[in-house]
Amino acid sequence: MKFFGSVVFVTLAALGHGLVLSQVSQEQARQIIVEARSALDLQISRQTGPWHLGEAQTWSADFLDGTLRFRAGEGLLGSAKIQVIGSYNKTDQTFTWGWDHPAVVSEALRRHAMLARDWGRNAGWPALLSRKVASSEQEAWNFAALTNHLAKTEGVFRGPSGTAWIFMTLSDLKIEAAKP
Repeated sequence: MKFFGSVVFVTLAALGHGLVLSQVSQEQARQIIVEARSALDLQISRQTGPWHLGEAQTWSADFLDGTLRFRAGEGLLGSAKIQVIGSYNKTDQTFTWGWDHPAVVSEALRRHAMLARDWGRNAGWPALLSRKVASSEQEAWNFAALTNHLAKTEGVFRGPSGTAWIFMTLSDLKIEAAKP
């Protein structure tokens, strides 16, 4: 299955918390999410200029083999391995997790979302445990930032598909100049 459209591309810097699946308090869980989101916002600001990633024009994701291809800025081409965090539906304001998303048939593309679900179980965070949750777009970004932090990947990609935004983690990211 492939999705096409324009793109917003971001990455998340490494945080000091690491993957912690032990029981954490609600306050600790909130703090980890706040820090993950702050790191994500910092990365967005650092990458917008030199890579022109906020100007990306097209993208396609293959949800069977887990690859993403996109065209960014002034003649830049990118590719990465992906996993699906989930999708945010702008019409009904819900977030559907990748660990049980109907469009994600490959178990391998659900693993990072499963990390968030497992962390949510240990943190007692219900929004990470329900397949589909009421959500704002900002909360969807928080889910993406947390998942990326837990999976320790190279970034988060958000691309439109109809009335939804698809959020994916990135690994093995490559950006190069397009050949004339």
